[in-house]
Amino acid sequence: MSPIPAADHHLPGHTARQTLFWNRYALGYDRAWDSPLTVAAAEVVADELSATTVIDLGCGTGLFAARLASRHASVTGVDQSRGMLKRAVRRNRIAVAIRADAAHTGLPDASTDSVICANILHLHPDPEAVLAEAVRLVRPGGRIAVVTPTEAATHHEVVQEERAALRGRWMILLADLVRRQVAMAAPLSDVRIAPPGCLADILQRCISTHRLSVVVERFIGRTQHILILNRGQ
Repeated sequence: MSPIPAADHHLPGHTARQTLFWNRYALGYDRAWDSPLTVAAAEVVADELSATTVIDLGCGTGLFAARLASRHASVTGVDQSRGMLKRAVRRNRIAVAIRADAAHTGLPDASTDSVICANILHLHPDPEAVLAEAVRLVRPGGRIAVVTPTEAATHHEVVQEERAALRGRWMILLADLVRRQVAMAAPLSDVRIAPPGCLADILQRCISTHRLSVVVERFIGRTQHILILNRGQ
C-alpha cells in the first residue's frame, strides 16, 4: 500500500478552503453514501469492467473501488483529499493511493485496463479535463465507467429511493443530514456543484472527440446514471 503524505498541502489550483472542505467531508462520507444505492451502482461498474488494473479518479473513500478490489483487481485511487485517501487505505479499498487532481494525475499514458469516474464530474471545476485524463490513462480497448447523478437526484428523491432499498430509518436520516450540510458548506468553500443536467453535453462532446463507444447505459433507480465507454484500438 502506498503511503499517504504525512503533511497536508494544497494542490495547484486548489484553495485552502477546498482542501479543508474535502477533508472534513471525508469524516462523514461513508455515512452519507455507503448505501444500497451506491452498492448497486458499484456492482454494475464491477460487472462491466472485469479489469485487472483500475484507476479510480476522485475515489473518495473507495466505495466503488471496494467492489473491484473484492474481485482481485488492483485499484489505484486518485483523490485531492488526504482525508478521503486515508479512509480508503484504512478500509483496504485501494491498493495504491495518489494525492493529485483527477484532471492531472501525472500517471503514464495507457497505463491501466479501466478507469472509474464515479460522481466526480459534477464536483470538479473542469469535468472535460477529467474525462480527457481518463481517456489518456486507459489502454486501447479498455473501458471507462462514468457515474453521474441524474436531474431527478434531489435530496428528497434520494431519501425515497433509500427507503425503497430498505436502508435503515436512522441511517437514512443521518445520511440526509450529512448531505444537506455538505450542500450548504460547498459554496462557502469555493466548491462548485454543477447541476447534473449540464453534464450531458460534456459527455457527448467527450465521446465524439475521443471516439469512444457506449457499451452499456444503465440507471440505478431515478438518481444514478451509469455509462460504460470503450476506447477503440
